[in-house]
Amino acid sequence: MGTSFGQQIIHYRKKNAISRKRLAEIIGISYDTLRHYEKDIREPSISTLMKIAKVLNITVDTLVGLDPLPDLIAQNSSEALALRIFRTLNDTGQGRVLEYSSVLSKSPQHTRKI
Repeated sequence: MGTSFGQQIIHYRKKNAISRKRLAEIIGISYDTLRHYEKDIREPSISTLMKIAKVLNITVDTLVGLDPLPDLIAQNSSEALALRIFRTLNDTGQGRVLEYSSVLSKSPQHTRKI
């Protein structure tokens, strides 16, 4: 059996070095409510779920255990969208995206300055 929702919160909260008290404060819920989420006694609303994921720097899919690659975490909503779109493409479409991305990554006008 996979990791429960509550275990996911605990894992990513600890990975981000955020205490239960601090996470509860940031997302605007009580400490006890968050404790109930972590013990799988209660489930959050969609808006609270989104807040938790945002603070923990993960997608909602990852938080609820739907992401097949939990270590591949989008850094922002644009990356998450690009990944979702990429996954809808067939092999040929994915290949074209990778070719085009490779060309763009070599162009100074399209890359970030390090």
